[in-house]
Amino acid sequence: MQYKLFFETLTNIFPIDSALDDDKVGLQINLQKVSINKCLIAYELNESVVKEAINLQVDLIITFHPLIYHPLQEIDVDERVAKLTSMLIKNDISLYSLHTCFDNYKDGTNKIITDKFGLINRSWIIPDMKYKENGFGIVGYLENELEINDFIKLCENVFLSPIRVNSISKSNFVKKIAIIGGSGTSFIAQVEKLNVDAFITADVSYHSFHRAEGKYFLIDPGHFEMEQFVAKGIYDILNKNISGVSFSLSKVYTNPVRYSNPKYNDMQVKNLVN
Repeated sequence: MQYKLFFETLTNIFPIDSALDDDKVGLQINLQKVSINKCLIAYELNESVVKEAINLQVDLIITFHPLIYHPLQEIDVDERVAKLTSMLIKNDISLYSLHTCFDNYKDGTNKIITDKFGLINRSWIIPDMKYKENGFGIVGYLENELEINDFIKLCENVFLSPIRVNSISKSNFVKKIAIIGGSGTSFIAQVEKLNVDAFITADVSYHSFHRAEGKYFLIDPGHFEMEQFVAKGIYDILNKNISGVSFSLSKVYTNPVRYSNPKYNDMQVKNLVN
């Protein structure tokens, strides 16, 4: 597909202005190729993903996580971001990031997670006023309430990880749930207005657990763990909506966190491969 047409189509599906303010989305390495014939979809970049892309001879990598968050002051190949940037440029591979464009998408990050819990009567936590079908974060209900220990087991099965949770809530049962994939505690005030039984998000601080104590269960399965499904979600959407381009889904496990019980990492790798 012609280069310009490809990105016009991509931004029609995932508008750049649907991302959160100051997020680093869109073309991060733009090599102005004539066309896009092969594209690799990955959660994020590391050296193994770049080598995978080189072996596949792709023109473009689309990631969920941006590679470049801050301006590069220098290109020093001892530094991770500069090294990966250099590898991509040397191998004539462009890079595009979706990040919160996909979080905000109607069939994006939060919808994928919510489907795994089978929540009903859903609504957006923060509706998108411009793109009416989209929104950020989802609140909904389990069909049948669960006792907290059973709900934690359900979370472990969904996210394939140990779960961090506060010890006291207003009730020992969970039915109404808010979900924000990735780091969502900056929206904790909006979530608290919803009177939920549980709020699932990642990168929860010690003090945020204190804040939730006695009010609702604040559940942190881990950052990668919440977002491990997004690359497949992006792949499925683009494969369905863009013809004339060969899309591949990365097989590289990029989670940098290793658990004291390695069964969780093993399960995540198996889930990725399958």
